[in-house]
Amino acid sequence: MIKLQFKLLKFQFKHNKKIYKYHKNIDFSMLLRYNYIMESKKKEVSEMSYEELISENKNLQFQKNELQIKYDNAILELNALKRIVFGSKREKTPVTESIDIDQCSLFDDEKDIEENVQQQTAEQLEEMTVYRKKNSKKRVAGLKKSTMKDVVVKRQEYVLNADEKCPECNCDFKLVGKKVVRTQIDFTPATFNITEIVQNIYKCTNCGTEESEKETPTFAKAEIPRPLLQHSFASPSLASEVFYQKYYLGVPFYRQEKMWDDKGLVLPRNMMTNWAIKINEYYLESLWKLMLHEIKAECELCHMDETGIQVNKEHGRKPSSNSYMWFLRSGKGEKAEGVVFNYLPSRSAAKAKEILHGYTGILVTDGYAGYNEIPNVTHAECWSHARRYFYESVPLLGNKEMDTSSVGFTRN
Repeated sequence: MIKLQFKLLKFQFKHNKKIYKYHKNIDFSMLLRYNYIMESKKKEVSEMSYEELISENKNLQFQKNELQIKYDNAILELNALKRIVFGSKREKTPVTESIDIDQCSLFDDEKDIEENVQQQTAEQLEEMTVYRKKNSKKRVAGLKKSTMKDVVVKRQEYVLNADEKCPECNCDFKLVGKKVVRTQIDFTPATFNITEIVQNIYKCTNCGTEESEKETPTFAKAEIPRPLLQHSFASPSLASEVFYQKYYLGVPFYRQEKMWDDKGLVLPRNMMTNWAIKINEYYLESLWKLMLHEIKAECELCHMDETGIQVNKEHGRKPSSNSYMWFLRSGKGEKAEGVVFNYLPSRSAAKAKEILHGYTGILVTDGYAGYNEIPNVTHAECWSHARRYFYESVPLLGNKEMDTSSVGFTRN
């Protein structure tokens, strides 16, 4: 009997082209089982009394509501995870027209919130798959206006030959005007120049002679500029290019080694590393100390934070050990504006005390308890960290919109 029903059902699906088009991959055994269960339920319902039907209806409604709640929670959780993975990680400070320009708002404008959250997942997915930049102001190709004022413009003029005549009447030509046809930008590759520092040595013409009271001759040497590094061929221009490639363009030393070798200069990576260490020790460390002193002395408000960093091959420490990069930043509009970085192997409060020794202004930090031990400062919490938890607590609906139906998010 079951085989007969199965063949009949398959025959109906096959000859009904409309149904077969959309259900050609259907599992007929599962469909047959579903029909059997529904027939059994239909038989059970037909034998139930009115009160039993009412009770069964209430149970089904309760089960439906429970399933709907679970479904809604799953959608909210999925959207929250998508916002964590694909959402914008940048926290900008919103300023609205209704608020004084000197006072920032804690939350975005309601319209901005809705538009921002609706596009969070879609925009990030688009960037990951299409790899296209966001729409921005189109930049015109060519030299910048700030660069043009320092560039020497060379003009190449092309003239007719002196003996060239008019092809119509064989008369001479007369210059009546000039026309700029095009402008091209020429590039001169970097070149090496060897500079030999020659020191002239002078001898006194009188000392050491019979007429002089001094028996030995006197010598004098011309003053020469001090080298950037002792016993090194490093010049300020070469070291500046190495630092520019490393710290501005992010080109590591091993790639620079190959780049310099292609240009004909043998510059090993360990030599460039030694240059960076020595130049920092001889010249930049004193500048760093001066910047730190000026920020602590002149700034009424400062920001401070630390982030974890791993350093390989550090003496006396494992590569997996956690170190920290501390930074101190001046507030906006302070007399001395700047950022000072400080690498330390620990996150203890003693390190923060060491950096901020002598500072008595306002210190804006996150919730790390180590900052509370810094004396003689006015502690201020970071509003971005406080805002973050409120912002993340707002649920996202299935259409990626924020659920602002709660009284807490209603604006008058």
